[in-house]
Amino acid sequence: MFGINRNYKIIFMIIAITYGMVLQILSNITVPVTHRFWLSSYRGITFGVYGWCVRTPPSNKWFCSDIKLGYETNSTVWDEYIQIPSNTDKAVSRLLVVHSISAIISIFMFILFIPIKHFYYSTTYILLLGIICVFCYIFSLLSFLVDILIFFSSLSWLGWINLSCPIIYAICSSNLWLMRRTAIIRKYEMESRMRDDEHNKFYNVEIYSMADNVKDSTNKNSDENDYFKNDDGITVGVPLVRHDTVTLEME
Repeated sequence: MFGINRNYKIIFMIIAITYGMVLQILSNITVPVTHRFWLSSYRGITFGVYGWCVRTPPSNKWFCSDIKLGYETNSTVWDEYIQIPSNTDKAVSRLLVVHSISAIISIFMFILFIPIKHFYYSTTYILLLGIICVFCYIFSLLSFLVDILIFFSSLSWLGWINLSCPIIYAICSSNLWLMRRTAIIRKYEMESRMRDDEHNKFYNVEIYSMADNVKDSTNKNSDENDYFKNDDGITVGVPLVRHDTVTLEME
């Protein structure tokens, strides 16, 4: 039963970590990297992590900024035309770099989590996973908060669904710390059992040695009582027969 529960826990965490990683990657391939995803759409302008795009009439073709952090441009016309939904300074858009950091950590977490089945009871390995998962939680939460700060009034479905990432990473982090606690308890029980086995083995050997010494001493005393020595100090192999002497009083 424990093995089944362990497998279910591993499968759940693999699915959760994969889901979080995919969402973080989707956030990083928004416009202008691709035209299929964006974090916000405001007054005909779509915003992504690394820039923005707009459809230009009459051909309705995409015109996008360079792929870089921040929405600043070298054109005064575009600087006046491009407005962030929250009406904040465009320099704030550089905070979107947390999406890139979150995606990198999520990918690293996914790769590191693959051999979990072989190191399930390794306290060091699970500790490393727990620390990385905490960082995934922190940066995914920061990513969502930055999106709210910049695009709150017109945040897209991709921006809102990113709220599930910190929730998932919080659950995974809690499971990892519980797994580490289980691994520590199991390691302590194994070491305690080994110490008890060594103690019992030593105790049994000591008892057996004492019993053998007592037995040898008893046999030795028995042999000494059965034989006697002559005047020259030589042991004679004839049992010593003790005769009681009777003193006769002369009347």
